[in-house]
Amino acid sequence: MRSRVPIRIGLMQECLREGSPQLAYFVVMIKVHIHEDDVGIRNLYPASALREISDDLSVVQASFEKNRSPDGLGWSEIHIVQEPENSFLSLNPKLADIVSVIELELPRIDEFEVGFGSDNPLHHFERDALCYGFGRHLYLKLDADGDDLRAIWYEARSRDPEELLALRRAIEAVDGVQPLMLADYWLNLGGLVRDSEFLDRYFGVISEAAAKREAAIQPSGPEQYAPAHKIGGWFAGLIKSVLGRVS
Repeated sequence: MRSRVPIRIGLMQECLREGSPQLAYFVVMIKVHIHEDDVGIRNLYPASALREISDDLSVVQASFEKNRSPDGLGWSEIHIVQEPENSFLSLNPKLADIVSVIELELPRIDEFEVGFGSDNPLHHFERDALCYGFGRHLYLKLDADGDDLRAIWYEARSRDPEELLALRRAIEAVDGVQPLMLADYWLNLGGLVRDSEFLDRYFGVISEAAAKREAAIQPSGPEQYAPAHKIGGWFAGLIKSVLGRVS
């Protein structure tokens, strides 16, 4: 797979010439670091897995109600998300084709880390990861063995409509290569990506959830997930000082 570094430098230079606020996307988002509990909770699957995953979502909802702790602070048992028989490995879509359409919509994040603590058995780190997005609050992650795609999962906790739209465009672009469904185990929602009414409702729920989080948590300092375009001007000045004048 061809390196993205020359492409990104070219994009940065173009952003500098045009004064684009999107410059910061190519500067600050070089790594995502998440808790292991967030792995594979929001997933994309082949559309042919709809029945299997819908059944699993129903099991999750029943388990959620049945195993809730009496104090309401947790659950006595957890449900393990089931891998469908109709998987990417069984259908073998071309990884390069999927990557190429995602790169048109989302910037690449080079490093991906899961887990905290040196003694954590679930900790792992990826360099040159197949991860695309704007930070740990919004990304699309591909897991692969060589050229074989194993899984696609994502996070969508952004309150920025432009970031959410970019994620939606990327998902729809992948659907054009390999028909997809999405399954959100946080929200217990699932449906076909080609179903535009479902997708409208889903991203509406995502946006509403982000707004509720923002209202419930009032940060005392700078916003943790400030959209990158809010700091683009500052980084434009920094990059100009590093790269020199762009002709």
